[in-house]
Amino acid sequence: MHINKNTKFYVSFSKQAGNFGCIFHNIGFQKLRIDAIYKAFSVSNIEKAIESMRCLEICGAGISMPYKKTCIKFIDKIDENAKKIGNINTVVNKNNKLIGYNTDYIAVNSFLRNLNKEKRLDKLFIIGDGSYSETVQFVCKELKIDFIIVARKLKNMEMIEKVKQNTIFNATPIDFIYHKTNQIISNSVKTTSGKILAFHQAKEQFKLYTNKEFPYLYKNIEYIWN
Repeated sequence: MHINKNTKFYVSFSKQAGNFGCIFHNIGFQKLRIDAIYKAFSVSNIEKAIESMRCLEICGAGISMPYKKTCIKFIDKIDENAKKIGNINTVVNKNNKLIGYNTDYIAVNSFLRNLNKEKRLDKLFIIGDGSYSETVQFVCKELKIDFIIVARKLKNMEMIEKVKQNTIFNATPIDFIYHKTNQIISNSVKTTSGKILAFHQAKEQFKLYTNKEFPYLYKNIEYIWN
């Protein structure tokens, strides 16, 4: 498939671009023979980045740290769930109207719902108080899971060292918590749980971008993180 004047363009905007979205979405485009490409960009001005979607006719964008909140004021409409949570991670350009969504919500909801079926989550310790943490908190409220937020800003980080036999959700991109006596859910793609969460949120993005299901199961593309 050759890039041409009709090739659709998808991007991601973050402070520091990563490769996951590029590999994931381009694999899907190639498999389904969709005339589209995906490219990640490191940006320092999210307002100008969002505006580029209009003038360059960029069809969709993934939004990462630290722009999940600030970009909202530069788009035209926001999905109801994303509005309730207060942040987005996906923007879709529909006839030059920019609409924001939160596919992290879908991934976290599915993950915690399945975990809750296996073993009741009486309490979840959420590390971090950023946009991703807000999404996890929203899901916990929906699923009626009690949670405690642990963050430097709250000056209670030492609490995490005392947690025993509970589930910890590291909602930061940094892997710095290791516990032998606790189940760790992590936002980092360096971990198994982080890879699963990244896969499911990206799968939902792909569907928003293309109106098609992503053509692979998680177990078939685990290699993309290696």
